[in-house]
Amino acid sequence: PCMFDNDMLNPFLLQFAGSDYRFCYWGPKHSGTDWHSDVLNSFSWSFNVFGQKEWTFAVPPQDGDGESDNTDSFFQEAGELVFVPSTWRHRVLNVTKETLSINRNWITWTQVSKTWDCLKQEIRA
Repeated sequence: PCMFDNDMLNPFLLQFAGSDYRFCYWGPKHSGTDWHSDVLNSFSWSFNVFGQKEWTFAVPPQDGDGESDNTDSFFQEAGELVFVPSTWRHRVLNVTKETLSINRNWITWTQVSKTWDCLKQEIRA
């Protein structure tokens, strides 16, 4: 989608690494991802081609400090797009027999400092 075009991550990766963070997920019922935040504190979107997914987000605390026990869940149907904000922890479960989604992670100038913080943390690890 054009509203997600201002991407600094994927053109850089294509030029220097030969790959990017644009991909498809296919999975059977009950497959998915455990709790995580997206790579390099990027934004992401997921367009569901067919099937149904259950998304659960850990809603960040109002003051922005620490992690939250507050979660929000919803179902994504075929034809729907989900936007994942930078640093938001989430998990995804495929609910139907088969699920296919098109996904993309991207970085814009608005969260470069979050990406830099992530890189520094990774280097220290």
